Amino acid sequence: MTYWGESRMLLRCVEPEPAGRPTAREVADAFGALLPGGVEWEDVEGGAGGVDDRPAVEPETASDEEDDHEQWMRTIRTPLPEPLRIALVGVKDGVGCTTTTMVLGAVLADQRQERVLAIDADRHTGSQVRIGGRVFRNTLASLSDLAESLHEVRHFEDLQLFLSPHRSGLQVLANDSVSRADPAGLTQAQQAMDRLVTLDLPDLVREAVVVLNHSRPAAGWTLDAASIRGLSSRCRGVVMVPRDGHLTMGSTVELSWLTPEAYKAYLRLAALLLGPRPIFP
Repeated sequence: MTYWGESRMLLRCVEPEPAGRPTAREVADAFGALLPGGVEWEDVEGGAGGVDDRPAVEPETASDEEDDHEQWMRTIRTPLPEPLRIALVGVKDGVGCTTTTMVLGAVLADQRQERVLAIDADRHTGSQVRIGGRVFRNTLASLSDLAESLHEVRHFEDLQLFLSPHRSGLQVLANDSVSRADPAGLTQAQQAMDRLVTLDLPDLVREAVVVLNHSRPAAGWTLDAASIRGLSSRCRGVVMVPRDGHLTMGSTVELSWLTPEAYKAYLRLAALLLGPRPIFP
């Protein structure tokens, strides 16, 4: 690679929009080529020549979508007539509901430049990463502390004493102490939809967006394309979030560190939630 090529690669790394940045593989290949004899990318988890662990989905459901990036951005930035409340519910613990909440909130705050508040209402005390661990905490106050002091909260400035800000502008209210993109996770999402219908809540089904977070499965599994289409027809849409090394670390979230594919998935999720259903097939 020439010096000019190296410079262009570095400049792409600091593009303001994640979609314009090179992937980690591109950077590794580019700079690995400068070493004596050159080196090829090695999969850190699977090793060189390891099995690709990405979910196998039929072409018509995985890669035939057009890049609607600009349309999604316009939808996300459209003024809202009133505050919007979004509830994220995981079908079980450890499927990525907290991560989805954090990244979705950060994307909305970053793109809309408005006050966006993420509240951790999960009372689970297991080993999963809580939303408070996804930001640099500037207060140890929690949802319980706010509930006890609610009579003293009169203005947003009072509320801020209980919040931790993310650099995107998202405000996080931590607490004390979404489904996986594999066949089991898909089945769980379908069962959750069936349960809402049984409870006579079909409106919640029609307004829902299903997020399938990619996990690292055993090689050889596939997602049934017909099942995905069937699930999509019941709700606003289905968003498949690809595996992202930064998010799997469980540390503080930085939007600029997401892969372009992961950032694009969260943009589509935000646009589905903020836009009218007819826009999206």
